[in-house]
Amino acid sequence: MNLKKMKDDIYIVIQSYNMGLGCVKKIINTYDDVINNSDDIDWLDFRNSSYPGDPDYVEHVLRYLPSDSIKK
Repeated sequence: MNLKKMKDDIYIVIQSYNMGLGCVKKIINTYDDVINNSDDIDWLDFRNSSYPGDPDYVEHVLRYLPSDSIKK
């Protein structure tokens, strides 16, 4: 998956690797319909066990990276 294709959003890329891009798009679309603001990462709150993969995968991966290396 290409980071540029995902608007340089590392959170989408990491979660897509785990759940698949289709599931992540569904989550983001649900979030946009409810909140109507896709520029923040609050869509991560909409992950749950009804989607495949680990809903906390992003957090598991990011704990191995220095916090100053991640753009929000």
